[in-house]
Amino acid sequence: MKKLYFNKSIITTIVLSILISIPINFASAFAYVFAGDANGLDVVTHPIGYNGTGGTVTVTVGIDPTSTFATNMQVSVQNAVAMFNGLVTTTGNVEFGVISGSDVDFESVLLHEMGHSLGLAHCNAATESGLTGANRNYTKATDGADDTFNLDAGADGIIGSADDIRGDDVNLNYFKIADNNPFTIAGTIDQTTYSRDLADLPSGTFSANGDRDVSTLLSVPDTESAMQQGSFSGETQRTLAADDVAGIRYAEAGIDETAGTADDYNLVLNYVGLDNTADILIDFDNSETGFAVSQSSGVFVGGGHISITANNIFFNTGFNWFFNPSLSLEDPTINASKISLFPNPTDNSVTLRNPFLIGLESIKIYDINGRVIESRIIDKDANLYEIDLNISEFESGIYLFVIESEKGKLVERVVKK
Repeated sequence: MKKLYFNKSIITTIVLSILISIPINFASAFAYVFAGDANGLDVVTHPIGYNGTGGTVTVTVGIDPTSTFATNMQVSVQNAVAMFNGLVTTTGNVEFGVISGSDVDFESVLLHEMGHSLGLAHCNAATESGLTGANRNYTKATDGADDTFNLDAGADGIIGSADDIRGDDVNLNYFKIADNNPFTIAGTIDQTTYSRDLADLPSGTFSANGDRDVSTLLSVPDTESAMQQGSFSGETQRTLAADDVAGIRYAEAGIDETAGTADDYNLVLNYVGLDNTADILIDFDNSETGFAVSQSSGVFVGGGHISITANNIFFNTGFNWFFNPSLSLEDPTINASKISLFPNPTDNSVTLRNPFLIGLESIKIYDINGRVIESRIIDKDANLYEIDLNISEFESGIYLFVIESEKGKLVERVVKK
């Protein structure tokens, strides 16, 4: 597989273009677009529609009807929307042999770009750093007071791992305070469990990112975050890793960066099909990019917090794009207006309300690491209006409720206090 990178420029003030390259090495701890010397090191970026108050933030995602490959893109766009609505962490998410060696998987690249459109940045130094080759896989940082990146892979020789020696480089990656492991996730995700400040790590260590070499080092092979720049041709990466999910969840903790308070929000993506009025508009336009780009503008909504105000994702036609023909998960917003779960957050129980008497088939509850905690089969002919679910014995944290019905699949996140 030949590795290529495209030159690009980044506007680091309030308008930003983010390019990825081919091939790309995905990985993570999470970082945010707009964060850096120009706008502030501690900037947290939120999706379109967040204004600093709590509630549901709905972002529409559509395809330019006039775009090349408009029809081909539809399944992959729905799958990417489902991934960000579900926010399920996965391991082993780098797969080989699904597509031919010369193909570039559109859905994998789209998942990466959509992360940018929701506020997540590259978690590695990437092309915007000006570094070359493997050095781009060092953890995202500014070049510090000496205006030079300090790059030493440390005793293990693995770029992006915790023992990297970075001199006065200033870390931009948020890491899990407990263990600096980008492949596991905390139950509560906010400033108490994640940090950008290296003082929260043991002396002499740096923020680790989820590069595939780091995953091998940490015994989680073939795993990378969707948000590290890049992808190899001939492979797919269509699901999120732990720190991709943590980055979205951290932002959802709101301006106070504390989960469970009034400014928290729940992000919901709504696929609207071929519609050029969508909040996130996807298009093939060779005049905008040499490969793929997410272009965003934003505005400050509080100290150190920026909300995206407009976004477009562009692709270049000059690659052998593979378009996934299979829906991996039906859009989890499909029945959101017809089936509801409440209260959320909750202490002891959750009520599923089904006012239109849709034929329900099953309910599965997953923890944040993707383990099935409870599974229930339902008689779809029972015409149930409400179902009470006792989760009092569950540990505090975030759970994913997957509800199968005759009309499709609904995925909802529930917070157990």
